[in-house]
Amino acid sequence: MPLSEEQKQHIAQQNEKFSAAALRVLAFAYRPLDESADNESIDDEHDLIYVGLAGMMDPPKPEVEQNIQEAFALGLKPVMITGDHPITAIAIAKQLGINSDAQSVVTGHELDRLSDEELSQIVEQVSIFARVTPEHKLRIVTALQKRGQIVAMTGDGVNDTPAIKQANVGIAMGRTGTEVTKETADMVLTEDHFGTILEGVKEGRTIIGNIRKALGCLLTGNLAEIIVTSVAVMVGLPIPLVPIQILLMNLLTDALPAMVLAVNPGQKTKQQKRTDFIDKDLYRKVITRGVLLGLGSLGLFAASLAVGAPMPVAQSVAFATLVAGQLIQTFSWRQEGSEETVRDWTKDRFLIGALCISWLALLGALYIPPLAGFFHTARLPLKYWIPILGVAGSVSLLSKPILTLISKNQTSEDDSANHIYAAA
Repeated sequence: MPLSEEQKQHIAQQNEKFSAAALRVLAFAYRPLDESADNESIDDEHDLIYVGLAGMMDPPKPEVEQNIQEAFALGLKPVMITGDHPITAIAIAKQLGINSDAQSVVTGHELDRLSDEELSQIVEQVSIFARVTPEHKLRIVTALQKRGQIVAMTGDGVNDTPAIKQANVGIAMGRTGTEVTKETADMVLTEDHFGTILEGVKEGRTIIGNIRKALGCLLTGNLAEIIVTSVAVMVGLPIPLVPIQILLMNLLTDALPAMVLAVNPGQKTKQQKRTDFIDKDLYRKVITRGVLLGLGSLGLFAASLAVGAPMPVAQSVAFATLVAGQLIQTFSWRQEGSEETVRDWTKDRFLIGALCISWLALLGALYIPPLAGFFHTARLPLKYWIPILGVAGSVSLLSKPILTLISKNQTSEDDSANHIYAAA
């Protein structure tokens, strides 16, 4: 029987109902052919008899929704690019926790009507692209990159290959991916799971964070040493450190503690997004802590001379203050970028072991006569350790309000500059 408009509307409504239930819908129809006719020359896409609709689902894995939320917490924006119907894409996006209102969906037909400049203007506000072709995927990746975004593209089919090649990081599925996709990608997942990508992001950020911590720890100590020696010369004081003491200091503070910081497992639950190893924030911390430690050590050196302490004792005080300050600060750098309120000391067992070795070496250089003679140090009475540990332990505490004040002033200057720019 001929399809009436009412029947067509009913079929269309049923299609939308299935699509809204996250089903990929196929319509089936048939046409009887005459056995005596030349079937190869017949256009069989006309006069078909409608049979019905079939809905299929490839449901997302249960843990993917949690992975999506974790990606948002890490500062990543998951974008769905699919060939499915927009209604189907929205339904699946709702299950995954991706922004899935009608305004956040762009279809391939709409992409064809957008220029590259127009797409670049809206691409960051879109979370779902539906009914797309391989050319559309390539345009989407390129548009995001033009907006300054670092794009990771994942896929398993040949149609994903152009976009994977264009992306900053192309990711292919190891099990279901085609050979062409694997050869094009920068990274191939052995487990076809979205969570694997997140683990890679976490590990990369952990490496960047560890490099920052190790650099901060090393630069702070070296800056303090420079301040102690240079300021002493400029104000006419004797040299606070002899060369062999500087070498020992670098060995005690730059070897094991900094090495352990560089391989720290990191905070896996929540990490800051960093693109640079060294930035203004790190410079401020290094300069602030280095200046405080350097001036504190120099102050104790001058105070020791003022109360009549022998030169070797005063030099040993400056030496011990610098070493103790750098070792104590190692814990502050270990905590850098972490929001942990309760420390799990089992994670720090290697760091604690390294610090214990450095502390024992420091005490040995001061109190074992052959070592003290070699390093030109003197035995320090117990009363000297109170100001030494006071200065060494207060550097991190004093640096926090100073850094907070600097950050507030910098924010105020930036706001003022923005107001001036806006007025102009």
